[in-house]
Amino acid sequence: MVKFKQLHVAPPFMLKSGHLQTILGSFGRSRKILDSTQKIISLSDGDQLCCEISQSNEWNSSDPTIVMVHGLGGSYKSLYLQRLVPRLVKAGYRTVRVNLRGCGSGQGLARLSYHGGNSRDVLRVVRSLKNEFPHSNISLIGFSLGGNIILKLVGELGSAAQPLISHAIGVCPAIDLMNSAQLIQQKKNRVYQKYFMKSLCEQVKLHHQHFPDLPSIHIHQKMNLIEFDEKYTSVIWGFNGAFDYYEQSSSKYHLSNIQIPCDILYARNDPVIDHRAISDASWSDTTTLWCATNGGHMGFLSWSGRDYGLRWMDYQIMNIIQTTQS
Repeated sequence: MVKFKQLHVAPPFMLKSGHLQTILGSFGRSRKILDSTQKIISLSDGDQLCCEISQSNEWNSSDPTIVMVHGLGGSYKSLYLQRLVPRLVKAGYRTVRVNLRGCGSGQGLARLSYHGGNSRDVLRVVRSLKNEFPHSNISLIGFSLGGNIILKLVGELGSAAQPLISHAIGVCPAIDLMNSAQLIQQKKNRVYQKYFMKSLCEQVKLHHQHFPDLPSIHIHQKMNLIEFDEKYTSVIWGFNGAFDYYEQSSSKYHLSNIQIPCDILYARNDPVIDHRAISDASWSDTTTLWCATNGGHMGFLSWSGRDYGLRWMDYQIMNIIQTTQS
């Protein structure tokens, strides 16, 4: 049976709103941005990904590796990744920030843009890292859309994940893409709709600048996310429309087949991920659900001591990692 743990997150009085947690949590800067080296991963269709790797000089080939996958509109520069990398490196981990197709330092390396169910790309990264350092245990952390991707991967693999991946963490994972797309287009969530569409349209514009021979697809920022996926994502990837894309790409159908230790961190007041979709899903008995009373979508602002300040999410992720691997 899936293990369920209720977490009480006590934000400052004025920050109890899930919207405030989400919006304010997205601002700030990393305490220290570490240097990274790039690793190019070739994919089976000829496209390439770029991963940013940071590690201490003391890391050796038998020490653990953390592979992190960003969310919609993100990249290796996403604030939550930049905050976590110095902490993980200091704790002795090698960190690998995966830029999904066309994102971050991988711009211009892939003719296809990424989509929310392309778990095969992350599997390619994992296998490449495992071939390079076979004695380094690999953990996956996926954020929001990236959470859906890594959970779909470990669910699809089932027992075949065990030689490759030792642990998986999903942070506010969008396990039901249709449900999340519908939530985002609600009037009360208009600010997120505008943010995502601005980011996606900018990514598509830059992508077509790198590949001017690609067929032109008319998109604009006044679209909602479902319309974007109907006219763009599903078209370039060969899905039969947005709903078919969501159906085939959602990890919710694979969760019961996860056979490695898995931790899910989410909040009851997340405005774009329905907490009930996570709580009520059919999880395997290797999974622990960490449900916070407050936190919004990847905000989780609550005092966590001098070292973490208000970044309770970072504190909890580090706690899960170090507890699991101790």
